[in-house]
Amino acid sequence: MKSKSVARSVRVVAVALTVGGMVLAGPVSAEVACKTSKQTTALAVRTLQSDLMVAALSCNIKSQYNAFATKFQGTLTSNGKVLKAEFDKRFGGKATQRLTTYVTELANQASQRMSTQGSNYCAEVAGLFQNVLALQPADLDGYARTHLAVMNGVEECAVESVAMATFN
Repeated sequence: MKSKSVARSVRVVAVALTVGGMVLAGPVSAEVACKTSKQTTALAVRTLQSDLMVAALSCNIKSQYNAFATKFQGTLTSNGKVLKAEFDKRFGGKATQRLTTYVTELANQASQRMSTQGSNYCAEVAGLFQNVLALQPADLDGYARTHLAVMNGVEECAVESVAMATFN
């Protein structure tokens, strides 16, 4: 049991540690040339949401996060339901605890990245907010999948396996 928990934590850390690369990458295509599951998209959207939330709190740009949450409320809600259903299916009675732990780990890793990037962090996340807020709600899912792929240094079509590792 303990080794599964450690392995999962290592995967979450690996997923979260590379988000800074997305900020540097600039605008990305919202189109994904490969099939990804609803669950992968939901994980990717939640990761992007956590990154933006930590950035907003850390850089005192809460109004930008509020604009994001308002503009993409429908997309965030529908992906949240998919994510909850997947955690329920995989973890049963421990689903809420596992989901809470997952979201907390995402936020903790985003905070750690912020502290290692120092003064550049807020300037970089300003660009991320600018890119995201320029999207239409229908484009957020694709952007989030690309964000997750860049975070992990993988091609967009490999994001499915990266996201699904979260559940193991």
